[in-house]
Amino acid sequence: MNTEHSSGPEYWKSRHGLKILVMLAIAFAAVVWGIGEIKSYKFIGSNPNTTRSITVTGQGKQYVRADVATVQVSVSSDAGPTNLAEVQDRNSRTANAVMALVKTQGVKEDDIKTLNYSISPRYNYSQNGQQFLGYTVRQDIQLKIRDLAQVGTILNIAVQRGANEVSNLQFTVDDPQKPQEDARNEAINDAKSNAEKLAKELGVRLVRLTNYSENAGGQPPIFYGAMADGKGGPAPEIQVGQNEIRSNVTLTYEIE
Repeated sequence: MNTEHSSGPEYWKSRHGLKILVMLAIAFAAVVWGIGEIKSYKFIGSNPNTTRSITVTGQGKQYVRADVATVQVSVSSDAGPTNLAEVQDRNSRTANAVMALVKTQGVKEDDIKTLNYSISPRYNYSQNGQQFLGYTVRQDIQLKIRDLAQVGTILNIAVQRGANEVSNLQFTVDDPQKPQEDARNEAINDAKSNAEKLAKELGVRLVRLTNYSENAGGQPPIFYGAMADGKGGPAPEIQVGQNEIRSNVTLTYEIE
């Protein structure tokens, strides 16, 4: 009897040898898969690509005196059921006279704009139903007044000449770019200072700026809006005041 143990090629070709090879292959694959799973557990609950960062805000404000006023003056007239054309003509002549008169007070033609011209029906509503009364003719004119000392005088003469409504007087800055830039720079410096303080408190270092956003604005004050009765009178005293121009910025920094 041959008792020599065979481990050559013929042995691995046998059924017993093939079974051992298959089992070894399965075991190797299981080990590789297990190592991969163990590595993946390291990142459970975290993103390996996440960058550590902090976000801060800053605010800047500039107060500037307005240098231009805008105001709406309106001329309106009521017509009956049969005389619309006549009232249209009269209303237009009154509006044209108002515009011509304010030009004599220094308002430039480019600073005069018709905002609206409308003809709308008028009705009387009662228990007996709806009764047609006629029409209302209306023209709204916007004036831009650059000599602020003349605002009260111009409004007064517009009413004396036939404007029967004055509204939406606002004082603004004609070119807000420079104060807006100043407010932005102030806001950025404020945010940078906040970031440096926060980084020091957290014991981290600012690496680089990764994101920037800005919210800028300023609300011009409305000082005057009233119905005029056409009787004239002393020119109103108009106070200009100051406008607030503000900027709010948000900065995000990568940290380490």
